[in-house]
Amino acid sequence: MSAGYYSVALEPHRCPEPSGSANQPGDDHDSQTHDCRGTDRDLYPFCSNAGDGKFVAVGANVKHLLGTDIRGLKDPTGKAYGIELYAAAQKPEGQVTEVSYMFTQPGDDKTPVPKVTFVTKAGDLGCGVGYYK
Repeated sequence: MSAGYYSVALEPHRCPEPSGSANQPGDDHDSQTHDCRGTDRDLYPFCSNAGDGKFVAVGANVKHLLGTDIRGLKDPTGKAYGIELYAAAQKPEGQVTEVSYMFTQPGDDKTPVPKVTFVTKAGDLGCGVGYYK
C-alpha cells in the first residue's frame, strides 16, 4: 500500500465483477459501471502509521488530517476516540477492534452523527473503515 491521499485512486472507474459473475458480451449489464472510489455507500477507509500514529491515507472529506497524529482526535462530545483507534492498531495483526464515536458526514450538513469504525493492524499500518449509523 502506498501512503498518501486517495485523490486519484478514488475516482470512479469500471470495476471488475465479483468472482463468478463476469460480464459476457451482450449481457444486459455489459456496460454497467460500478462506483469504485474507495467508499461503498457509507464506508470510509483510512490508514495511519502504527508507530507514530500519523495519518498516511484518508478520504476526501478529511484530507486535512494527512500527517496528523490519530491519537489527538476527539469527537464533539469530547470523547478521545483517536487514542482508541491507535490502541487498536497496536493489537496483533488481523485482530479487529470496533470503535464508536460521533463524526460529521461528508456534505453540507455538519451535524455530528454516530459512527462506527473497525480497525486492524496491517503490517506497519493501522487501517480502518468506518460507517455512519
